Amino acid sequence: MRRSFGFLMSVSSVALFGGTLLLSAPAFGQSQATSEVDGGASDPSTIAQTEIGEIVVTARRRNESLQSVPVSINAFDTAAMESRSIRTTTDLTQASPGLRFSSEGTTYTSSVSMRGLGKNAAATTGTPAVVVYFAEVPVPGDNLNIPTYDLASIQVLKGPQGTLFGRNTIGGAILIAPARPSFDFSGYMRGTYGNYDYKALEGAINLPLIDDVAALRIAGQIRRRDGYVQDLSYGDRLDDVNQNSVRASLLLEPAENFSNTTIFDYFDASEKGNGYILFRVNHLPGLEFLDGPLDDALAAQQTGGIRRTRSAVPDPYTKPRFWGITNITEWQLGNIELKNIFGYRVNDIRIRGNFDGLPPLFDDDVALYKTLAARNNDRSISDEFQAQGKMLGGRLDFIVGAFYSKLEPNGVRGITNRSFDLIGPSTLVAPLT
Repeated sequence: MRRSFGFLMSVSSVALFGGTLLLSAPAFGQSQATSEVDGGASDPSTIAQTEIGEIVVTARRRNESLQSVPVSINAFDTAAMESRSIRTTTDLTQASPGLRFSSEGTTYTSSVSMRGLGKNAAATTGTPAVVVYFAEVPVPGDNLNIPTYDLASIQVLKGPQGTLFGRNTIGGAILIAPARPSFDFSGYMRGTYGNYDYKALEGAINLPLIDDVAALRIAGQIRRRDGYVQDLSYGDRLDDVNQNSVRASLLLEPAENFSNTTIFDYFDASEKGNGYILFRVNHLPGLEFLDGPLDDALAAQQTGGIRRTRSAVPDPYTKPRFWGITNITEWQLGNIELKNIFGYRVNDIRIRGNFDGLPPLFDDDVALYKTLAARNNDRSISDEFQAQGKMLGGRLDFIVGAFYSKLEPNGVRGITNRSFDLIGPSTLVAPLT
């Protein structure tokens, strides 16, 4: 169990002379903002003004125009995500230079690094260097492969963000903002079809419940795709997609200058997991008796092609289930805004598979392979309080806040791992339930 507390304070003024506020920002911050945001022809992966127009970002914990923020940002609105085929957050690797999602065993046990700063994807706990925020709540553990349906924007902040986003953000932060409810009746529906019988259906409906007082927004997504890697040992089709997502957001504005937004989000999947392909064999001294079987396995793999593999584990699976509740309360008192952000998240993922692409190597079932069954099951509670505004006749712009976080196990979790077994009859690992 981990608990953390934090305190933030940012004052944007650096000097006050005769009633005049002087602001300064490092020259490199300005040049990076221009290069990576307005990029144009020099960097096709960035967002050009002509493509998305005016976009509001929260890189400094307040709503500001993207063009006026002296921070290195890649910002994506709905149109930009659609044009770049960003269907999950892991697709940002192709759209934002210096950002990389890596996984260990499955795409749902992933970690993110930025400009070379990150943590091992296999380490389910530990201090990250890049923190992902969903609806202003930090996402713990493995729940980083977030579907991008019905989002307002994604912001990739590069470089240390410790002042406003916590000490762990030495590499950067990713801010994912879902679409908020509004007081008008609206909605959309979108369907997609692709190869390997890929099917996706998503939509949202915005319902004004009480004029200018209450509104509800419900969104969901279903994704299906056949696996494109064939397991020749047991007939499974790996690398399939079978995902369900839903999100409900309730906005309440019972009084002027006061609002409360509650967001519930849920995601689950039941898939066969990733297909691992054997592409090279390194012969080791002292294990020459394995050279022949390993070379035969490599030759069989190369004959079968890159879309076929041979596994030592029947009935592999990857079954993640993530859900969370977020509550955001905002109260404007003159020039001061008070804001509280509460988050509760549960991550539960079960995995079983073979991760070296090797079948049993000998007739007596003595095997050289790596099998794994794991379950990560944890929950987190966080709360952040902010006070921001202007003083001294608008010459001082400030934000102060405090943060609390608690991460702990939420039931059964553990791992059984079998690697490089050279003697005795092999037995498959048992699933953790």
